[in-house]
Amino acid sequence: TQEFIDRGIRGDYMNQFIVFDFTIPRLKSGMLLGTRWGEPGAGTSEAPGDPWYSSYTMDPLQAPVTPIPAEVATIPPLVDPTGEGEPA
Repeated sequence: TQEFIDRGIRGDYMNQFIVFDFTIPRLKSGMLLGTRWGEPGAGTSEAPGDPWYSSYTMDPLQAPVTPIPAEVATIPPLVDPTGEGEPA
């Protein structure tokens, strides 16, 4: 093992032994995974602006059973109703 280290590291630099695998199966299982090039039959999700985007949800198991929202509270008046209006 010392001979391997001596061949790899000489002086103040280190030699690197790198293997690049650009075969189609390797690319499909690695870098292209999750894209339409990685899986030809993979579906695409809707994007904002598509006509059917409003019916798309990220959590399809909880979407049909979400509780009905409570009533919206009224907005408080912007002016002091007593008319004092003086800062404290």
